[in-house]
Amino acid sequence: MFSGTYGKTDYVKLSEFGFENGEYSTHEIMAKSIGDVTSIKVKASGTIPYQCKTIEVELDFKFWVFDCGEPLFCPKYCEREF
Repeated sequence: MFSGTYGKTDYVKLSEFGFENGEYSTHEIMAKSIGDVTSIKVKASGTIPYQCKTIEVELDFKFWVFDCGEPLFCPKYCEREF
């Protein structure tokens, strides 16, 4: 979920089966305009911890970089906002 100066988007599933260790992936997401991105909420499922380094959002000529911080461990910390 992306939050911005004009609202927020719905959740977008990035992977049906998860990501490989060390994988770099790019996803094109179509969503309503929310203005400048102020935060991202990431949700994980399953039992394997998920750790990303950064999440980068690009729109036209603007971009935002969010540091991921600590890993997501389900079921205790399955959701985190950056």
